[in-house]
Amino acid sequence: MFVFMLVIGAAIFVYWLIVLIEALKIPASEWERTGQSQLIYVLAMFLLGIIGTLLYVLIARPKLKAG
Repeated sequence: MFVFMLVIGAAIFVYWLIVLIEALKIPASEWERTGQSQLIYVLAMFLLGIIGTLLYVLIARPKLKAG
């Protein structure tokens, strides 16, 4: 059971890190054009962890990818 939880935790951490890097690579002009705040989403990812990451993925990412 411990190994299973360790693998799940590592997978969540890797996903969080990949999404964080993706959000940081998007130019500020793209964020401004869509009316989103890069600072708010990055802080949410750091402070709220996976919940902040899910907020970014469900709210900001679709708008950034669409336009």
